[in-house]
Amino acid sequence: MNRFKYWMDQDVAQQENISIFLRPHLLFAAKHIEEVRPGVMEYSFEPEHYYWFGNTEDMKCKFIFVVAKDTGTIIGWRYNGKPENCQQNR
Repeated sequence: MNRFKYWMDQDVAQQENISIFLRPHLLFAAKHIEEVRPGVMEYSFEPEHYYWFGNTEDMKCKFIFVVAKDTGTIIGWRYNGKPENCQQNR
């Protein structure tokens, strides 16, 4: 989880725009987008390609970016599932 967490943390509060993660053919694809409160969006992502991760049979790494609606800036993130499912092996 440490390497995955490190890379995810790099996207927060660095003026990284969510549009970078919405491009086609990336490792993850946005599966759900929702406005959770006024001005705050959540983008749920799931893996598109599994070669980056270990055991593909139980691969359930799903993560959520919390985004400021007006600027598209990522203001936080979290994952759903077990920590071992969200670890980067490379």
